Parts: sequence; structure tokens; C-alpha cells
Amino acid sequence: MSLVKTKAGEVLGKLAVCPAVAKKAAQMAKAFWTTQVTSGFNEAVDTWVPRGFRLDWLPTNELFERGYRAVSKNHHWVMTTGVDAHIDRAWGATLVFVLVNDDMYFKQGREKTIHRPGEWFIFNDAASHEVNPTKSSPLEAVYLGWAVQLEQI
Repeated sequence: MSLVKTKAGEVLGKLAVCPAVAKKAAQMAKAFWTTQVTSGFNEAVDTWVPRGFRLDWLPTNELFERGYRAVSKNHHWVMTTGVDAHIDRAWGATLVFVLVNDDMYFKQGREKTIHRPGEWFIFNDAASHEVNPTKSSPLEAVYLGWAVQLEQI
């Protein structure tokens, strides 16, 4: 099967965000902002492994059509108030399901996208990428997504 090419950060679908997940994500985003203010914004990115939340929301068929499947043991929530171009892990292909985004943009290469909660996309975690506020972002802007490692099938 040949892999379907997509632009990094391109919205590939939109799913309903479970109310319990949306509530927890809002709490986490608020707590992260408070921690950032207290620490002088010294933690560009933080992660949290969700316990009790399953990956049954994954767009399994769409991933399969693109030549991927999820590595279910490798997932976490990732949050930032802004982070310049960087390389995180060597996961490679990573699905992100956006849970909170206060009008911040995701950029990898030349592609720059503002995602809305419920949208999902795939990007290369082993290549340089960034997330930063736009001019219209509120002061307390946070970007929080559920990142899931993918593998080619």
C-alpha cells in the first residue's frame, strides 16, 4: 500500500470531543497557563499521560487509508503557550487530536494552520515544528492536543 501524502498540519478530519475529555482538557489548559505564569514561562511544552481515557475516538479507517495505524501505548496530551521551532521525539508520524486551541498556529515547513478543537492532523514529530500565538490569540492562549504515535503498515 502506498502512503497518501498530506501536508503537515493539514486538517484531515473533525471528530466530536467527548464532554469528559473536553472538561479535563479545559482544566489542564487553565492549570498549565497558571503554572507557566508562576514559573516565568520556563516550560515551553509539557505532556500528561491521560489515564482512564481510551483511544476509541481514533479515526482508524482514515489512518489505514493513509497507510498508518496507531501505536496505542505511545500517546499523551501535549500543551504549550508557545514554542519556537524544535524537534521533540523521534516518533516520526504523529496524529494530533486538538482539544484546546486559543487561536494559536501550528507550523511545520511552509505549512501553517490554526486548528479548532475536534480537528485532527498528522505531522512528523522528528522534523522541526512550532506552535505559537497569532495576533488575535488571547493573552492566556494555550494549545493542547492529544498526540498519538503512528506506524506505517
